[in-house]
Amino acid sequence: MEHSTVLTSMSVANQTAVPSRVRRLLKLKHGDKLVWRIDQSKKTISISPAPTNWGTYLRGLGKKVWTEDAQTYVARTRQDRHAEK
Repeated sequence: MEHSTVLTSMSVANQTAVPSRVRRLLKLKHGDKLVWRIDQSKKTISISPAPTNWGTYLRGLGKKVWTEDAQTYVARTRQDRHAEK
């Protein structure tokens, strides 16, 4: 994986341009959307092309979060709720 750094400036109107080298490397064109990820603690910004299909992009995102299937989770939650009464 090759990493490179490109420097841009912000205009008086708080705008910046996507450098031609970046547009070429990422095959960006007029009208493409960009996603800005902001890490406030590190004071950094990461910019990447937006996915063309968010459903496909986000599919499986929480896969590692769930340790049990949905039906088991719902049944356990209902049992816990009844035990609290």
